[in-house]
Amino acid sequence: MSNCPLCRLLLSALENVNTIDSAEICILREGSAFKVRGGPRLLRICSNSGSSDTNYNDVQIGFPVLPEIASPIYFDLLRAWLRRCDESHECNGDGDGVEFERTLPSRLLYVGNSDPNILALHNTATQIEIERYVALSHCWGDLSKEVKEQFCSSTKNICSRQEGFSIEDLPRTFQDAIRVTRELSQQYLWIDSLCIL
Repeated sequence: MSNCPLCRLLLSALENVNTIDSAEICILREGSAFKVRGGPRLLRICSNSGSSDTNYNDVQIGFPVLPEIASPIYFDLLRAWLRRCDESHECNGDGDGVEFERTLPSRLLYVGNSDPNILALHNTATQIEIERYVALSHCWGDLSKEVKEQFCSSTKNICSRQEGFSIEDLPRTFQDAIRVTRELSQQYLWIDSLCIL
């Protein structure tokens, strides 16, 4: 056992969770985790974001510690997670090879302009090439009338938002969502307050 690096790692993990009292211990692998039968998870294994081996689809892509938020390696990891989902998870269809019929919301925020400071609301009924979008879900809290008028689309400002407006007009949370959308190589983002009248 002392010659096997994996066995030494598992033994060390067992010592950390105080489960070496038994003379016989059964260690099971469940997806990315190694567990003691009937006991705690000992450790997780993960593959790097560049791994394309489909024999290990149940092994999580990742790192022992997540990279710094918004770093290039962080976005590489997010893209790898999405690619794995697209290629191997049944959430993209019903499991029988038949794709779900996708319904788009009425409006989406276009973030793919050549000028990164300019955004525009697009009516999805006239934009037939849209296949994917990112959604931001967030809690608004109690907003004043002035804040709602500034950050929410309405019949008063919908035309100007469709013509184009500045990213600087939006709160930081929205700006961060726009950055993530762009880093994921997507051109459309749904934010309830901007896309719903």
